[in-house]
Amino acid sequence: MFDLVGGKSEWREVGLPMQGTGPFRYVAGQVLTPVTVTCRPDALSGDIREVLRSHPVCTVVNEDLVVQGRVRRTDLPAEDDVRVADFMQLGPATVQRREELSALVERMRDKGARTILVTTPKGELLGLVDRGDAERFLAGAISPPDISEG
Repeated sequence: MFDLVGGKSEWREVGLPMQGTGPFRYVAGQVLTPVTVTCRPDALSGDIREVLRSHPVCTVVNEDLVVQGRVRRTDLPAEDDVRVADFMQLGPATVQRREELSALVERMRDKGARTILVTTPKGELLGLVDRGDAERFLAGAISPPDISEG
């Protein structure tokens, strides 16, 4: 049983099933996937180097899961003892889960962005939108990811 104070809009934003013929406005929350790799600003570059061997990016969050920045392989210093806070990219682009999906995909195309982080209004990390997944979803080729595990 679900009890969502925000009504139909919040129901859709969290990716729960909708019935009827619409019209429905698709939103980022419907194609949200969990971010699997996060790190803290006080982590060391050597530890992050290991993580980035199998992941393209590490999202930097504080203890409240508020997004602080991101780290890509190209950001890593040569030394292994540098704190992430000293080399991370500050303030990565984020959207909220209610962001209209087709306009978001268009902006991502224009900027050449493959993914964008999704946060709460307070900046807490919820996941990310992959542009390819969003394009396929809008074209009707895929169903939204199963977010019930996250």
